[in-house]
Amino acid sequence: MKPKSDYQSDSDFIILWFSGLLPWIDNYAHIFGFIFGILLSFALLPYVTFGSEDRRRKLIIKITCIVLVIVLYVVLFIVFYVTPIRECKGCRYINCVPFKSDFCENMGVEVEATETKFEWEGDDLSNL
Repeated sequence: MKPKSDYQSDSDFIILWFSGLLPWIDNYAHIFGFIFGILLSFALLPYVTFGSEDRRRKLIIKITCIVLVIVLYVVLFIVFYVTPIRECKGCRYINCVPFKSDFCENMGVEVEATETKFEWEGDDLSNL
């Protein structure tokens, strides 16, 4: 079996890239899934060491990747759930590029801005 030529691989990449610009393709999930996958593969996959210096270097890489995964997870949780960014003009082009005027108009998702603070009805917490 012959390997793919460079032109065939390039055409596959271009087709997949353009399909990511269509509506209902969640590019946020793909981008951050790719980043999390790379970081976790460095942290969790087994490795072979060649001496104590190499073992120390790989242990530092593992710890760094795990810390980066935790920090990225916390930052994404805050950005998407605690204080969502609703005023980003260019962020809407990550999930859908409007090739014509009504291409990405309404993808059937209704999002309401809700209060993120804990509030209970009938409880007066101002005295605390």
